Amino acid sequence: MQLSLETSETFESQLRDAISQQLHQELESFVNTSGYPPYMNKKVTAKYVGVSYKTFDKWADEVKLPFVKIGNVTRYKRSEVDSFLAKHRN
Repeated sequence: MQLSLETSETFESQLRDAISQQLHQELESFVNTSGYPPYMNKKVTAKYVGVSYKTFDKWADEVKLPFVKIGNVTRYKRSEVDSFLAKHRN
């Protein structure tokens, strides 16, 4: 069985661009997250984001960065931090 599909050049170009962009984002995410655990405390998350602990603490409070808290232990999910940063990228 053979399937033949005809598409416009515009569609093919848009599809190639979308795949390329997604692949680039995934690769960048992989490279940037190597060595960091899936859940991080404030100190590690601040280092991951590339800001001081004090700055991260301020950001977390001001923008209500999502976190997981069990008892007195607070953790930030790396994938949610990545999503937050992507949404606020200039």
